[in-house]
Amino acid sequence: LIMVVTFIRKENELSLNGLPVICKGVATELKNFTGDKLTLNGLTCIDDEVLQILKTIPAFQFSGYKNLKSWTVKQAAEVVKENSEDILELSLTNISKDIVQELVNFSGRHIVFSELTSIDKEVARELVQFNDNLYLYKLSSIDQDVAKSLAGFKGKVLCLGLTSINKETAQILAQFGGATLSFI
Repeated sequence: LIMVVTFIRKENELSLNGLPVICKGVATELKNFTGDKLTLNGLTCIDDEVLQILKTIPAFQFSGYKNLKSWTVKQAAEVVKENSEDILELSLTNISKDIVQELVNFSGRHIVFSELTSIDKEVARELVQFNDNLYLYKLSSIDQDVAKSLAGFKGKVLCLGLTSINKETAQILAQFGGATLSFI
């Protein structure tokens, strides 16, 4: 760590995008960085306390939320508040009802879950509150309870990665309330 801090003090830009995780101690040491740009866009998870430490570093630039595999509710709220783009692409591999309640407030038109492989009925109930285009590319199977929740989607497009469905699930999804339901 001493070598890293010494290196940091001599450079104008430090790209640590290869790090998948960072601990509080390293984040605290990075506060000594006096260069122009510090990036950590390879992170796959980050603790709220560590993120707050990093945000005190003037040169810190973080656009890596979409790479995170899991979020806290606070991080979800920040992403929704700070994102001014039309599309929110997420690599989340798991998600809770509380996080979805924040994400459905996104003002853009598209929320893309590129790595989410399963959801429960509570998460599905919250997801259908998003009123535009929702993509769940890796959601390859759903149970009837999830299907019932998803059938209540009132947005424009719901894309699922379903590879097969049974008769009962098909009957439930036939009641789909949105504009377009697509299996991709």
